[in-house]
Amino acid sequence: MSNLLLDSNAVVEYAAASPRFGRKTIRLLNSSQLYFSSITLAELKLKELKRPGYRSNLDSDKLAKLGLIELPYQAKDAEQMLEMQTNDPFDIILVAQAISRQMKFVTADLRILRSGLDFVIDLTD
Repeated sequence: MSNLLLDSNAVVEYAAASPRFGRKTIRLLNSSQLYFSSITLAELKLKELKRPGYRSNLDSDKLAKLGLIELPYQAKDAEQMLEMQTNDPFDIILVAQAISRQMKFVTADLRILRSGLDFVIDLTD
């Protein structure tokens, strides 16, 4: 069984049972242990505070009920940050956590997908 860390966009899509997930990714999700980062909740809350009208309506309890396991962010995760072609610090932080924990990372973010990282999985595949 694989361990998958879901990017914030993937968490939102998963919680909404979005049709954006590709067949290959759905098979992988169904045969893997799914995780969300504690950083994801911070990112979503910050979006709610900064973007009028945006509401994710997600919290750790709701995500746990969906079968997702919280992955607390640790100092060892921050030590794995790398240069990426993105200005989004959350992208860099979450990718570093996936590296640190030796997990595959599921995302729809084109900047991350174009980074050439072999452990990154396209949500739409």
